[in-house]
Amino acid sequence: MFPKPFTILLSSLLVFAACSTGADFATPPTLLPSSSAPPTTVATHPLVGSDWLVAGLQNLDAVTPPPNEVTLTFDPDQKFGGNAGCNGYGGQWVWGTDTETIVVADWAITEMACEENSDWFAFLEALASSPLTVSGGGDLLTQLTADDGTIILLEPVAGFTWTDLVGMAEDQAKETTESADYVFRVVSRDGEAYPVTADYRQDRVNADIVDGVVTKITVG
Repeated sequence: MFPKPFTILLSSLLVFAACSTGADFATPPTLLPSSSAPPTTVATHPLVGSDWLVAGLQNLDAVTPPPNEVTLTFDPDQKFGGNAGCNGYGGQWVWGTDTETIVVADWAITEMACEENSDWFAFLEALASSPLTVSGGGDLLTQLTADDGTIILLEPVAGFTWTDLVGMAEDQAKETTESADYVFRVVSRDGEAYPVTADYRQDRVNADIVDGVVTKITVG
């Protein structure tokens, strides 16, 4: 059962005509005063104007990956949107008192004939728990933290992402990772899983290796 903020969100949804991250609202929703989002910071903050992959949800030391590819974009015109796994969603956003927190509102979501559990409602629930605290450098991994401690982990779609390591030779992947000041850890090799610590580190990349080539990457 969703907490109260998400229940309110669902009860006020608009329905998109099609599944699209860039869909327009039939009636533009009214949000918070635009004065809370200074144009200079909106235009320059690395979170804004970039396309993001939702890499996972972190609760304490456990990280849950998405069931399908899930995306999120915050546009400079204070609209946000993405794909929840099957259905598209979107709404409007503003900065909180500064560019360290972000507030989302006026949600909309498509109603496609999707397979069961193809949409990641746990992610939408976390995103609805605004204000969200923004942290991270914006180039490789950015975090949105809800008041309950749930962390939305974002990786940029454009440019280098950790999934680009898949298919690389182990030595090349290790060099690439360490050049970004991240720790490279092999968690399995040719089907043999290695014992690893259960702690989570946002600066550590875990790799599965088969025949000297990276076949899977996770961060944590």
